[in-house]
Amino acid sequence: MDEPDRIAEVYVRLALAIDRHLSGYVDAYFGPRGWREEVNASDPQPLKSLARIADQLLEQLGECSGIDATRRHFLLKQVTALRFMIHVLGGSRASMREQGQMFYDVTPRWTDEAEFHEAHRALDELLPPGKTLHERNRKHKEEVKVSIDTFRRLIQLTMNEFRRRTMERFPLPENDSVELVFVEGKPWPAFNRYLGDFTSRIEINTDLPFYVNLAVYLVSHELYPGHHTEFSIKERELYSKRGRKEHCILPLNTPAIVVSEGIAERGRRVVMSDEEWVAWHSEVLYPAAGLDHLDAGRRFLVEKASRKMDGVYGNAVLLFLESDQTSADHEVIEYFRKFRLSSKEDAQSYLRFIKSPLFHTHYLTYLHGGALVDELLKRFEDREHWFNRLLAEPVTPDLIRNWIDSGA
Repeated sequence: MDEPDRIAEVYVRLALAIDRHLSGYVDAYFGPRGWREEVNASDPQPLKSLARIADQLLEQLGECSGIDATRRHFLLKQVTALRFMIHVLGGSRASMREQGQMFYDVTPRWTDEAEFHEAHRALDELLPPGKTLHERNRKHKEEVKVSIDTFRRLIQLTMNEFRRRTMERFPLPENDSVELVFVEGKPWPAFNRYLGDFTSRIEINTDLPFYVNLAVYLVSHELYPGHHTEFSIKERELYSKRGRKEHCILPLNTPAIVVSEGIAERGRRVVMSDEEWVAWHSEVLYPAAGLDHLDAGRRFLVEKASRKMDGVYGNAVLLFLESDQTSADHEVIEYFRKFRLSSKEDAQSYLRFIKSPLFHTHYLTYLHGGALVDELLKRFEDREHWFNRLLAEPVTPDLIRNWIDSGA
């Protein structure tokens, strides 16, 4: 085994060892079964020992002469995030800025609330008349609420269409496989559990209501051309063909996850234009749900205006981490209700997500990942070429910034 591959194996085993201290830290693993069995066969390694391993890896990566620059860069960023997680698990406190930079290779920012007020003004013009903007927004959402059985049908229709569109543009393995499972009691709406061999299990949380417009978002984010597509392509191109062992594992709270969420958040726009989104809902999804009377064009404009409130999530994380813990829950719920126009139930769901040890900073990956991909695709004319690079190469936020700055 050459030195780069040995370093990659130690990195994988280190991530598996951290998972013993924080269950769920490894989002997916499809490497050699023996590696995981060996890590799980004994008691969790002391955090000090894991910190020494991480420090040694960083030193070896800096000195290794037989590793190409892109691979070195990816592993350095990933190991730095693993080292910081060990630091946090050891009880060290860190500011939101430090967590963003060390975990995700991004710098968190507070979104100016003027953006949310602008979104509210746009919604005030678009939504039907009513008492309050909050109530009008709720009624607008309720119009496209559907049963779980109807939602299953809408998901299947959308999966078929988006898989076809993805296959036309990107090298998705033809023998990929997806299983949909409906679960409850989770802090998220949906979750992709990538199992390896181009297979994903998508878990959909039944605690939350189902809306027609959620079908496109869920499919494009979790499946085509989002997480399932990315993980399948990277497994084949990087792990299977090139033997890059570091790509058989997906640890959370790392720079690679920012890129994954950026792909998932913006993939719909690459395979389905805004005009096609309107046509798909008007001609297929709304009729399938018995909602032929709805104006898909107006509803798209409402969704577009609502996206201007996405920064509420990042601000809420900052509020939660920086507030007195006795008042943090109330402040976050009220913040969501005020600026995201959320119901109390939805706000509580967001709060559960933020309070999860694994996910309390995860909203940063959506916001910063999406913004980076937006900037990248705006910078270059050949959007599909650059999106394919995101899907198939070992990419970090820093590398995307370098592409943008250099016009590569």
